[in-house]
Amino acid sequence: MNIEARIHQLTEILHKKIVVLEEILKTTTTQGNLIKSGLIDQLAKVIEEKQQYMNEINKLDSTFLEHYQMVKAHFNVQSIEMLDVRQYPALVSLKQHATKVISILKQIEELDRLNNEKFNAHFEALKQDMNKLRTEKQNKKILSSYGKKYTHPQGVFVDNKDR
Repeated sequence: MNIEARIHQLTEILHKKIVVLEEILKTTTTQGNLIKSGLIDQLAKVIEEKQQYMNEINKLDSTFLEHYQMVKAHFNVQSIEMLDVRQYPALVSLKQHATKVISILKQIEELDRLNNEKFNAHFEALKQDMNKLRTEKQNKKILSSYGKKYTHPQGVFVDNKDR
């Protein structure tokens, strides 16, 4: 396979990656909406879907890396960016796709950060509610023990000897 064809293959792989990353971006947005709405129980399904997309990305990255290494080895360079785009015009499209991938990854990273903050805030509120419930339960138990009549026939500290 010639170098131009390999560069086109790299571009195709990046195009596929962009499509999958856009799906990840959608699921990340959905995660945020579920967290914001308090629908945490539905979150597991969305996370599972996102994981499937991430597995797809891993496969694409593996294939991309193989072809990328071959191109680098062919030209004996550290990076494809060292190649002249005038000699290999297909590199322009490859760089554009790579830039698009980076842009989408940054968007996903920011949404993930915001989702983590929302989730942690929701989790903290839940912990506080649980502590309030536990405290209320303890208070009711203590209060109920004060309301009970003393059921022993004799006083606790009354000595009944020698009467």
